[in-house]
Amino acid sequence: APDGTCDGCLAPLGSSFLFTSAVLLTSPATCACLMRWPLVGSPTTFATYAKLSPRDHALGWLGGAIWAVGTVSNLLSGSKLGLALSYAIGQAAPMVASLWGLVYYREFAGASYRTAALVASMFVLYLAAIALTACSK
Repeated sequence: APDGTCDGCLAPLGSSFLFTSAVLLTSPATCACLMRWPLVGSPTTFATYAKLSPRDHALGWLGGAIWAVGTVSNLLSGSKLGLALSYAIGQAAPMVASLWGLVYYREFAGASYRTAALVASMFVLYLAAIALTACSK
């Protein structure tokens, strides 16, 4: 078909709907487990979460909405750009997050030369992997 879909295949918006449904179904159990047995920090409850300010909840919803728009955009771009390039662009998101941590939050300020070299290597290798993936049409 001209829109990059095929008969019997899952369209990008259908894929997004299934993904969102799966997240909605599994998140309560996943959150409950992570609240009870956190990877870091002390255990918490849904009651503590409910006591957060409206601003905190709004920021969470905004972050989720931004992520959802990015995911749908990535799924829709696959038929226009090609799946390899679309996937590569989507995989660049952690690079953006790393740059925020490095530049804005200064997470590695005062780190050793070895740590700085490892962070720089991570950027170079990650960008190389994205480039190779994008070229793999």
